Amino acid sequence: MEETAVYFEDAWTQTVDIQGCKHMVMKSTGFASMRITALIGVWADGQKAPPTIIHKGAKNVTIQRQSGPILYTSQPKAWVNALLIIKWIDLVLPLGDNSSRKSIVWDSCRAHIAKDVKEHCRKKISI
Repeated sequence: MEETAVYFEDAWTQTVDIQGCKHMVMKSTGFASMRITALIGVWADGQKAPPTIIHKGAKNVTIQRQSGPILYTSQPKAWVNALLIIKWIDLVLPLGDNSSRKSIVWDSCRAHIAKDVKEHCRKKISI
């Protein structure tokens, strides 16, 4: 599972102006800092988890599906926290198979390694 920021406007990487110019005005749509966060997951057999989009808005404790495979929710800063990871685990990871050969591969994001998330995973395995 990976989460990544998706910005609405890419910053320009090249400029064109008179050589030696010390100041340049760059036009922008004003959306350079606006972003969403996308959660993408895949199982070891290659099957993809439904992508989850987190947008900026009021805190929403549920992950919803309007239509199609895409899930969405909102957070005040549009990023992942421990509560959202727990909700995602409950929604995306199937119940019932508690064999000892399962693992979740995450990076060291604070939301992933939070005590609440680790405890939730332990409880889910013991169900």
